[in-house]
Amino acid sequence: MKFKDFIRKEKFEIGREVIISILVATIVSTSISFYFDTALDTRTSKRQFFYEFSRTFFDNPKYRDISIALEEQYLYGRGKIFTINGGKFSDYDIDNYLYFFYDLYSFADEDLISYKLASEQYAYYVCITYNNSEIQDYRNRLLNAGFSDWQAVGYLEDFVNILGISKSTDCKTV
Repeated sequence: MKFKDFIRKEKFEIGREVIISILVATIVSTSISFYFDTALDTRTSKRQFFYEFSRTFFDNPKYRDISIALEEQYLYGRGKIFTINGGKFSDYDIDNYLYFFYDLYSFADEDLISYKLASEQYAYYVCITYNNSEIQDYRNRLLNAGFSDWQAVGYLEDFVNILGISKSTDCKTV
C-alpha cells in the first residue's frame, strides 16, 4: 500500500511541477514580449511623429517659402526676408517660422526626439536661420521693444549651442 501512495504522490508532484513550469514560462515570455513590443511601439511612434513633423516643415508653404528665402540669401546673397527691408515676410510670418524651431527644441528637450536626430535633420536650417543678419536684427528689435530674452527668440541661442552652431559656423558643413 505504501508503494501505491508513493506513486500517487509522485504523479501529483510531477503534474504540479509541470503546471508551475508552464505558468512561469508563460509569465516570463509574456513579460519579455510586452517589454519589447512596448519599446518597439515607442520607437515607431517617435519615428512617425518626427516624420509627420518634418513633412510639416518641408511641405507647408509658410515654412518652406521662408526657408527657401533664407537659404537663397545665405548661399547666393539674394533677396531680403522682412517686408520692412523689402522682403515678402512679416514679423508674424517669421515668428511662426521661428516657433517651429522652438517646437523642435522643446521636443528634443523633453526627449520626444533626440537632439542627434534634430541635428541630422535640421542643423543646416537652424544654422542659416540663426546666422541670418535680418533674423539677428529682428531679435535685437524685440529686445529693444522690451520683450524678454526668451520671447525674443532666446531659445534659438540655446538650441544652436546644443547643436554646436555658432555665428562663425559655415552652415554648409553642419
